[in-house]
Amino acid sequence: MELKIEKLSPNECANIITCFLDGGSWENDVRKNLLPDLSNNPTKTEISKLIKKKYELNEKNYEENIEKFLEWWESDGNFDYQELLSLMETKGPKNRESITWQVGDTFICPRDIEEWSFVMSASFWKWDAINVSLHEITHFVWFEKVKQIEGIKHFSQNQEDETYLPYWLLSEIVIDPILNSSTFAKKYEMTWKSYPEFYDIKIKNKNLMKYIKTLWNERQNFDDFYEKSSKFVYGNWREINKQYLNNFNNQNVEELQK
Repeated sequence: MELKIEKLSPNECANIITCFLDGGSWENDVRKNLLPDLSNNPTKTEISKLIKKKYELNEKNYEENIEKFLEWWESDGNFDYQELLSLMETKGPKNRESITWQVGDTFICPRDIEEWSFVMSASFWKWDAINVSLHEITHFVWFEKVKQIEGIKHFSQNQEDETYLPYWLLSEIVIDPILNSSTFAKKYEMTWKSYPEFYDIKIKNKNLMKYIKTLWNERQNFDDFYEKSSKFVYGNWREINKQYLNNFNNQNVEELQK
């Protein structure tokens, strides 16, 4: 699988960042870790100028990181992609020859599961880059496998769409068990986490994450795991989402109080 590089313009980065300036923890992260000089009510033009300035100040380091990431992909990343295909017992999509890394200083890492592209800052290296990229690539392979199982041709990717939300929830929950499989854990000596909001969720007296990880570890094959995990998550998705949002909002309050 080829990894393509697509550099986002400052304006494109500003469009992404603006979507997350909602007064919550995402905005807090942007202001603390990406653009500390951001005004209280920034325009896209202001954000674009700050992004451009930041890139110019760090251009040499960013370009070196891009080269390092490409070297990692050639030596390890492509192998890891093949390992994910094996874990999910699929050959991947037909006519899919590349994954696109959209390089942009955004701090936030949105993905497109239909186009197989993800946004990641060139400031990320080494473990942050590996963590983010394998997280996103796991989503690409996962949704492709789900399409095959469920006979779905296209996902809306709109989290307000109730036909998509249950699938999104499960795709985020499984990041932990899949990437903490022995191959990746031993290779990188790191621990992958799903979103923290999932870990305190209880459904029918069961801790959600512990239950899903148990299903993964005791699976007969991938289809067995998907059948049992999807039945549990899709059947309880409204309560899972309710607790997820409650945990997310509580985290926002805690972050903003720091």
